[in-house]
Amino acid sequence: MVAPVGQADWEEVIADAAGRPFGHPNITQNDHVDSLAVFDGYLYVSTANGGTSTFGTQVWRSATGDPGTWVRANSDGFGDIHNTNFKDMQVFDGWLCGGTMNERTGAQVWCTADGITWLRKNADGFGRPGVTAIWSSAVYGDALYFGAQDDGAGPQYDDAIARLFRTTDLSGTPDWQEVYAGPPGSYRADLLGALDGHLYVAVRSPEGLVVLRSPTGDAGTWVQVNIPGMRPGRPANLGTVVDGATVFNGALYVVVSNLSTGMEVWRTAGLLQEGGPLVDWVQVGGSGLGDPRNSHAELLPFNGQLYA
Repeated sequence: MVAPVGQADWEEVIADAAGRPFGHPNITQNDHVDSLAVFDGYLYVSTANGGTSTFGTQVWRSATGDPGTWVRANSDGFGDIHNTNFKDMQVFDGWLCGGTMNERTGAQVWCTADGITWLRKNADGFGRPGVTAIWSSAVYGDALYFGAQDDGAGPQYDDAIARLFRTTDLSGTPDWQEVYAGPPGSYRADLLGALDGHLYVAVRSPEGLVVLRSPTGDAGTWVQVNIPGMRPGRPANLGTVVDGATVFNGALYVVVSNLSTGMEVWRTAGLLQEGGPLVDWVQVGGSGLGDPRNSHAELLPFNGQLYA
C-alpha cells in the first residue's frame, strides 16, 4: 500500500453509479459509516440512520473492499429498526461485536462468530433503562469493554451519565459488570485505548474533557490524569468522538473536539508528572489543524504515518 499524497490517490468503494451507499435505495438508512473492522478475512462496515429516522442499522462486508463486492451481513437493525447505529466493532475471543443506539428499549450488544449469524449478548441497556447508546469499545486484558450513555432524567442530557461495562466471556448469556459510572453531566464514556499497562477513557464535564485511566479496569481504580479541557478555562474542549484516539509511536494521541475554534490534538507517553496524578500531556495540533471548521476528527495510523 502506498501512502496517499493527494486527492487523486483516494478511491470511493461503497457508492454505486448514482452515489447510493452500497447501492441501497434508502440513502437515509445508510446516512454515514459508523464503524469498520476486519474479521475472518472480510472487511465489515456498519452504517447509521440519518437524523431521527428509524430504519435500522446495516452491516456490510467484502473480502476485498473493492467497489461492487459488498454484501449485506445482517438484517435491518438486527431485527429491531430502533437499533439506528452500530458503533465501534471489536474482535474478542473469536467474536465480532458492536453496540447499538436504541432510544426505544435501550442499547444492545450484537456479536457474530461466522460473520452472518448475529446473536444478542446483553439485556436492554445492560439492565439500566436509561442506557440508550453505546459509543465505544475496547479489548483490554481478558475483557471486552463498552462505553455507554445513560440519558439521566433531563430532556437535554445535561445530567447524562457515562457508564462503562465489561465482560470476560461471550459464550451463552454473558455477565456484564459495570466498572465505571461518572457523575451527572459526564454524558458518555469514550474508550481511548491502552498504553503501558493502563486503559484510558474520556468523559465530559462542565469544565471540558476529562481523561481517566486504570491499570486493571476494575471498579474503583479509575484516576483522572488530565486538567479538564486539557488546560484551565477551556470548557469548549468538550469531548472526543468514536475512534478519536489511538496509540502511535509509543504515545496515546487524543483529538479533543471544539465547536468554536476547531479541534485540538494532544498526546501523552503516560508518564506521571511530579506529585501525580496528571500525566505528560503535550498539545501537538490545534485550530482544526489549520481550519477551525474541523471541529472533530478520528485518528488512524497507516504506513508509518498518523492520519486525522
